[in-house]
Amino acid sequence: MNFIRLLILTTFLLTLTLPLNSYQDEFMGVEELRPGMRGVGKTVFSGTKVEEFQVEVLGILKNVWAKGDLILVRIEGGPLEKTGVIAGMSGSPIYINGRLIGALAYAWWFSKEPIAGVTPIKEMLPWLETGDHSEEMTVGPVSGMLSNEVNTNFLEGSLTMKTIQTPLMLSGFHPQVIKEMEPLLNELGFIPVQSGGSLSGENPALEPGSVVGIQLIRGDLNAAGIGTLTYRSGNKILAFGHPALFGGRIDLPLTGGYVHAIMPSQLVSFKLSSSTKPVGRVYQDRKTAISGQLGEFAEMIPFQVKIKTQARKGESYNFEVINHKLLSPLLIQWAAASSILSTDKVLGESTISFRLQVSLKGRPPILVENVFCDPRSLLSAVRELSKPINLIVQNAFEEVWVENVSLEVEIRDERKTAKLAGLRLSKARVRPGEALEAMIILKPFNEEYVTKVVELTVPEDTPDGKVEIVASDAITARREEEKRAPHKFKPDSLDQLIKLMEEQDRNTDIVIKMVLPKGGAAISGEELPNLPGSVLSVMSASKEAGLAGVTKATNLVETKISTDWVISPGKHSLSLIIESQKGVIGQ
Repeated sequence: MNFIRLLILTTFLLTLTLPLNSYQDEFMGVEELRPGMRGVGKTVFSGTKVEEFQVEVLGILKNVWAKGDLILVRIEGGPLEKTGVIAGMSGSPIYINGRLIGALAYAWWFSKEPIAGVTPIKEMLPWLETGDHSEEMTVGPVSGMLSNEVNTNFLEGSLTMKTIQTPLMLSGFHPQVIKEMEPLLNELGFIPVQSGGSLSGENPALEPGSVVGIQLIRGDLNAAGIGTLTYRSGNKILAFGHPALFGGRIDLPLTGGYVHAIMPSQLVSFKLSSSTKPVGRVYQDRKTAISGQLGEFAEMIPFQVKIKTQARKGESYNFEVINHKLLSPLLIQWAAASSILSTDKVLGESTISFRLQVSLKGRPPILVENVFCDPRSLLSAVRELSKPINLIVQNAFEEVWVENVSLEVEIRDERKTAKLAGLRLSKARVRPGEALEAMIILKPFNEEYVTKVVELTVPEDTPDGKVEIVASDAITARREEEKRAPHKFKPDSLDQLIKLMEEQDRNTDIVIKMVLPKGGAAISGEELPNLPGSVLSVMSASKEAGLAGVTKATNLVETKISTDWVISPGKHSLSLIIESQKGVIGQ
């Protein structure tokens, strides 16, 4: 009987130790590594075939960042003697005696030998099981890792360890837009590479060493960062060995990839690749790895661009971009710019009309329209276009889900600008409740002078004295208004933010105001012009700041005239005397 009990107990204890033994058989920790140990790494040098390269352990860099070690290795074999460490090898699994020690992830640029840093597998594995709804986990700081741009000055920064850069394969992007993209992409650790679009057909089975990509935009334009799969457990994967976007919890499409060629370079050798169709999604983007799930797919933002020019009746482009607070507005801006530049000329006289519609989940569509005319570049106009999207997705009030973005663009191959040449009033003195005409004189580019007339009615409760009639372009009017009533432009809700965007004057508008040189107040973005003096005195002396504030003057009347021209910056003003039947007071 005792023998049977002993047998059962022994069997139970062996069962408990099996997972630990299995773990020890599959992985090797840094404490077991010694200089001189040799092993292999796996990656793709051509097509989709996973090949081995040789690895020698040089040592362990303990606590290279807070609570993080790095395995120092020398790699050789295949094209590595000629290329050095290759951008796109990030995540290549490294094995010693058949056991996984980690992922190739760091390098020293301009090194004469292919020496690299390996992220230990034990620092990557915690992210394998976290999923997309996990609580935040404590990781070491990434300070100092946000600047990954290659420094071409041999005397500055060449000794700094950096993440192995990720080739960002760009298809359909205009070269001028790629040049504008480079600074931020380099900061995030990407190398922009012009390549072909996504490949169709079946993806090969993903295994450690296979090419994987994170797709930022797809459709008529494509952008995908290429790296290497480190470890797979069922349908869960680890890759890269370093962050992709420093995004924490994230939702990115995961694709396969195909390597067309290895491009040797004295600066940075890289894999010239194309992404394949999506195979899963990435839900964690952490200091030591990206992790995700095969067979699940990220939700993206549909984006449509319709362009009409004098030469073409219409050109349509369709994309999907990732839902990311920092990158979504930029990707939309870059995609729109590439579409426009591919359809029309890059430089020269052009007038561009935009109609942007943003659909948010659970809200009416947001509509923003404007007209731009910048002889220097179309890009400056497109930058302005992305501001509303940026304000929406990065708002400080509530989470939003962008369901769709559409853009209509009309380009006229001419300069449609006008200058405010003057202002005239039909009367110099008026009574409260009386109307007068303001005549705005415009000088359009390459055309004769034009006069626009607007009728202004003095409010009945206007006090006797002087008021100013001011005519200006929309941009100048906005700047003056921000100085006069800054609290009016500090919304305290998403609704007020959207209202400010939708009510913003267009660049073709002339803004006319009747301004009383008497202070008022703005509370929670709304102006209160007729508060009693006692209330204004209390607000002015208040020691509380935030939602409310005193304005420097009061707008009695505000109207606008729409024109066919983009109005150049400028303003004109004239004084107007308000007098009741009893005579003028306060002169």
